[in-house]
Amino acid sequence: MSDKVCSECGDTRPDDAIHFPLYQKQYTRCLACVAKRRKMAALQKEEYRARKMGKIESKAVDTLISQARQGGATVPHSAELLENLMEYFGGTAGFSSMMLKNYFDAKPGSATRTKMLELITRLVTTNAEQGGSKKPLTFWSEEELNAEIEQRLVEAAASVSFPARPALEVEHAAVAPANSQAE
Repeated sequence: MSDKVCSECGDTRPDDAIHFPLYQKQYTRCLACVAKRRKMAALQKEEYRARKMGKIESKAVDTLISQARQGGATVPHSAELLENLMEYFGGTAGFSSMMLKNYFDAKPGSATRTKMLELITRLVTTNAEQGGSKKPLTFWSEEELNAEIEQRLVEAAASVSFPARPALEVEHAAVAPANSQAE
């Protein structure tokens, strides 16, 4: 068997698929150099992701600092609180990115990953139960809108209860027929 020189480190090794694996459509680098390059590529990719997530986190902190103010006497409604939190995270896309980053940072099979998946499942279920998975109103036909309005009117009428009133006694007076004329 012939020997081959690695184009990267210069070591001489046997010329076979074990010592010179296919890497980027070439057989010119030895196994050790290929492993080193793959490891470096993975580290660079991780550093890139960390820089990107750092930028998102930095923007969230900047938004928080720029909008921070003294607390007031009013307690915010949960929708307001959620809206502000989502804004600090960079909207729904930023929040999703942060959640995905934390998911991948957690160990596979860990309690963190399991809880995150359970949270997503609960969110989807709750959203569907509250009608969030329905077709947007802008895409409803006239018939669908009319049917929804009628259904809500029926539900509203069924939920209204009137207090019991004592029966009114009406004196029965002699009523003249409608076609007779008064003199």
